[in-house]
Formats: sequence, structure tokens, C-alpha cells
Amino acid sequence: MAKGMRFVQTWGEVSPRLMVSKKKQQQQFSNLPKLETIAEEGCCVDSFGVRAPKRIVIFLPLVLSMILYVVLHKSIKDS
Repeated sequence: MAKGMRFVQTWGEVSPRLMVSKKKQQQQFSNLPKLETIAEEGCCVDSFGVRAPKRIVIFLPLVLSMILYVVLHKSIKDS
């Protein structure tokens, strides 16, 4: 049985690498239109409607979540 077996390649045929010159690539990309950035009107970093102190931003969600936890814990405990 070993005599009847022959070597089979495990990899398939591979085509050669496509040769494209840098000059041709530059010509292809130079024909593409250039994209411009769009500046939005009335948009600034400091244009928030309400400016809150840092303490409120940090502690308000913390306090609200603690109150909600206590209320839910009591309602579940009473059930």
C-alpha cells in the first residue's frame, strides 16, 4: 500500500505578487477628490446649557443610588 501512495502538496498554487509602481499609485490617488473638514456652527467646548460644580456631578448620582437602594431594600424586605 505504501508503494501506491505518492507525495501530495499541502499548499495550493500561489500567484506572483502584483507589481504596481509607486508612480502609478501616486497618479491613481492624485485623481481622488480631497476631503475637507466641516465646521459646525455654534458648537464650542464651553457651550453647555448648565454648568454644574464638580461636587454635584460626582455626589448627586451617588446619593440618588444610595436612596434608591434603601427604598428597594425595604420594599423587598417587607414583601
